[in-house]
Amino acid sequence: MTFIDKLINSLNKTLNEVSKEFIETRKKLNFLANKLLGNEILVLNIDRNIIEEIESIIGIDGSSSIIGSLGGFHLFAIVTSLVIIDKYFKNIQTKYPITIVEYVYDPTASMVDKTIEEVMLGAETFTLSSIHGKNMVLIDGPLIDPPHEVRIESLNKINKVLKIGIDNYHRWRASIIRELLDKGNIVVGIVKRIRSQGVVMKCLGIERNEFLNRYSDETLIAILFESVYRTKQCHNCAFITKPCNILSDNAVVHYYRKVGIEILSSFVAIPPRLKPFRIDIALNYDEELEHRSSKVLRYISNVLSTVPPGHVLPLPTTLAHEKCSISYDAILQLRRFLLSKLVKNMILNSNDITDMTEVSLHSDDQVY
Repeated sequence: MTFIDKLINSLNKTLNEVSKEFIETRKKLNFLANKLLGNEILVLNIDRNIIEEIESIIGIDGSSSIIGSLGGFHLFAIVTSLVIIDKYFKNIQTKYPITIVEYVYDPTASMVDKTIEEVMLGAETFTLSSIHGKNMVLIDGPLIDPPHEVRIESLNKINKVLKIGIDNYHRWRASIIRELLDKGNIVVGIVKRIRSQGVVMKCLGIERNEFLNRYSDETLIAILFESVYRTKQCHNCAFITKPCNILSDNAVVHYYRKVGIEILSSFVAIPPRLKPFRIDIALNYDEELEHRSSKVLRYISNVLSTVPPGHVLPLPTTLAHEKCSISYDAILQLRRFLLSKLVKNMILNSNDITDMTEVSLHSDDQVY
């Protein structure tokens, strides 16, 4: 018997064990799902004609990509997109409020990715501040993003890039969301990747135990929604968890509460694909809890009205994500420009790296 044959036999035994455990897991979660249906898990019909008294539906996203590194200098590109769709879905506009190339100096490259991500989120927040009128605003990502304090190095870079002078990122972001709410906007976060653990149990009012602690929130809510779908098959509908405050223990949530913002969240999936995502809704903190909960359900219905048939995410979010994506071809073009400047500087016997980066930062080349 070859070692491949032995591995196949071992794989067969392992799969038998996994199958038995998975079947037992499904039985337990099916029972739990049926118990929660109608109480903590709700079924909403999707009416694609329901839209609040708003002017437009706006999708916002930002993206970043490293272009190259020169010693300790790391050059990166950031693009933010603003997709504006009229409430009748007859007209779509795309704007790019921010398209920049900047650099981070980090000789060890240990914090480059984190710095770039935080600067990109700063650019996305700045794009939020450019919205006018009364709209439904769908941000690609959580409303509180990042879920921690932004480092001073990133804050300084945000101030330089955006030509502003903020001393705290979350205080600034909270004030912008507050201003949007005061103008009558609906502000929503669409969280496509659920990377948490234990949040779903908290939202559903389930006591944590050894069995449930083994699963991520994404796995747990996906199996629960699938179990509900077996019981309650429906068309043109969505399964959602009852709105709850899952961010009460967040380290930076107090900045948002100081300006009167409460954030309620629901996990959502649309049959038949049932790919779960999370919806964050910004509300006034001083409203009665019952009134807030009913408003969240109404807002979620409006968000779901923007999901095309057969898809799993709102159209404005999908378009904003696609529009701001920096393609590999665009990065190659920027790298060629960078290399041409390097060669030119070498020919001119110039070793001034600062001068070279200034030239590439202010290039008129378009980022696609």
